[in-house]
Amino acid sequence: MSGCLIAVSKDKTCDTTKKIGGISGRLWLLNLEDSTGQKLTYTETGKTISDITVQSGLAAYPVDGEKYSHNWTYGLAKPGSSNKYYTQSLNIRTVIDGDLDLQWLDEVMTATNLVAILETTDQKFVLLGQFNGLTAAEGDSFDSGQEPGSDVQTTVALTGEEVTSAYKYIDVGTGYADTLTYIIGLETPAT
Repeated sequence: MSGCLIAVSKDKTCDTTKKIGGISGRLWLLNLEDSTGQKLTYTETGKTISDITVQSGLAAYPVDGEKYSHNWTYGLAKPGSSNKYYTQSLNIRTVIDGDLDLQWLDEVMTATNLVAILETTDQKFVLLGQFNGLTAAEGDSFDSGQEPGSDVQTTVALTGEEVTSAYKYIDVGTGYADTLTYIIGLETPAT
């Protein structure tokens, strides 16, 4: 029996060479499932999502931060010769400065399945946790900032696994501005 074969090339263009890495300061978190177990649904072509249907009463919740403060990675696990899954890790860094921030922190730390939409500095939108969600990982979350250059933000580490893809892009098909407007529109609770 033949092994699995690669069938898609990876081209480089002048446009892709100019891309700057990094995450913008803005991202959004969504609940993968509502209290009844109903999941988000997606319309997608290939690895690009063009529509997200949010459950009634829920929304995309924005999380502000400084440019380059958040980061995400993915890894590959191959438990067999041809099966695979991707591990996804997202570090959200934000300042906790009051009661509402502490409430947000408690909710994020105990949420069981979150989906994240990240805005990159090259005006792309990446989605993590599409089918299995992201969950807060145990560990240290705060640096007290005892020297001038140290990080004084709280870090929330979210991790998850996905089988279908390392991540997905979101594009409503009409460019950056329209995709951003679409995602901001998801901040209004669905009816």
